[in-house]
Amino acid sequence: MADQQPVKLLIINPNTTQSMTQGLRDALTPLTPPGTQLTFYTAPAELGAPPAISDISTGVQSAQACAQDIVHEKKLLDVYDGFLVCCFSDHPLTHTLREQTKKPVVGILESSIVHALFIGHRFGIITTGTGFGYIYHKDVKNFMGATSDRFAGLLTAGVGVVELREGDKETVERKVRETSVRMVAEKGADVILLGCAGMAGMEELVKGAVRDAGLGEVKVVDGAIAGVEFLAGLARLDKASASQKKQ
Repeated sequence: MADQQPVKLLIINPNTTQSMTQGLRDALTPLTPPGTQLTFYTAPAELGAPPAISDISTGVQSAQACAQDIVHEKKLLDVYDGFLVCCFSDHPLTHTLREQTKKPVVGILESSIVHALFIGHRFGIITTGTGFGYIYHKDVKNFMGATSDRFAGLLTAGVGVVELREGDKETVERKVRETSVRMVAEKGADVILLGCAGMAGMEELVKGAVRDAGLGEVKVVDGAIAGVEFLAGLARLDKASASQKKQ
C-alpha cells in the first residue's frame, strides 16, 4: 500500500520580498490539494538574494543564495517531497535543485505552459516591467522545444515586481487590466498566463477586464496554483513508487 503520510511541498519565493511570499500563501493555502502540506520559503537576504528578479544577474544571485541555504545550510532537500520555484522564468535554481535531488522540482513558467496547452488554443503572457521581454520568448521556446503558433506572445504591464504588492493598488490594477485586454484584442490569446509570482490572486481581475471590454471570456493561469497541483501529483507518484519497492 502506498505511503499515507502527507506530501510535503516547499513553495520557494526566490527573492527576499516578504509581501510576495505572503501573496503566494494567501493564494495557495485555500487551494492546497488533499493530503498535501505547503511550507513557504523566502530567499535569504543575508546570503545575497535580491529583493526582485529582473534579469540574468539577479536570477543567478537568487539561485546561489537559495541553493546555499536550502541544500547546505538548512538541508531542506531531506525534509520535503517536492519543490516549487516561484519565479516566472527558466530560473537557474530549478536546475540546481534538480542536480541535487531526484525529487520533483517544478518552475512556475513550466507549470503555466503545460496547464495552458491543456485548456486553450493560444496562450499569451502578461508580466512586469517594460519592453519586449526577449528572455521570456527564449524561455518559452526552450521549454517547448521550438517556436510555436500556440504562443501568442508577451506583453509587459509597466509595473515593477515589488510594486505589484507594495505599490498603489489602483494604478497596478489599471495597468494589469489594460494589458490583459491588449493580450486578447491584439495578440488573439484565449489563455492568459500571469507572468510573475507577484500576480498571484489576480485571475478575476484579468477575466473581468477582458469581459468588460466586450471580448468574452478568457482563461487565466496562475503558474503557482498549477505548479502546486502538478507537483503534488508528481511527489505522490514518487512516494507510491518508493513504497512499492519496499514491499
